[in-house]
Amino acid sequence: GADLAIRIGTLADSTLKARKICDERYRLVASPAFCREYPAPVNPADLAAMPAILGAADSAFANGREVSPLVHKDSIRINDLDAQLIAAQQGLGFALLPDWLVAKPIETGELLVWLPEWDIRIAGRESAVWFVYPPKRIVSSKVRCFIDFIVEQLGETPHWKRLS
Repeated sequence: GADLAIRIGTLADSTLKARKICDERYRLVASPAFCREYPAPVNPADLAAMPAILGAADSAFANGREVSPLVHKDSIRINDLDAQLIAAQQGLGFALLPDWLVAKPIETGELLVWLPEWDIRIAGRESAVWFVYPPKRIVSSKVRCFIDFIVEQLGETPHWKRLS
């Protein structure tokens, strides 16, 4: 019954039409207080001894041909991204969070990025931000206008992608 939705993740096969807004990239982030307590990792294996704030999905790091699964000893499992962000900002552990969510805290210095040269894969899949809408022959002018407006506002590269 919706005219338009914004979905984040991997789209399952469906009858809906979709337009990709941008790819989603995950970042390994930690608060400055956490970084004072734990030394910055040199590689993903160094994370094993540090507290983590993680979602339910398995994660891995990729750097060229090398793939390293995330191994962690102590972790808090939270299935809400906003709650994970707050926990990371409070210094409870490092977190793997999407770029669109952590762009502002990184810009303001509330979070620091660790291992930026590694790509983070959540559940072994790539993810994106999408517009999805019903498969009508003609998309309503309101929906088309809204999509065009958002795409224009974001530009070719959304502001959170310019941090890379």
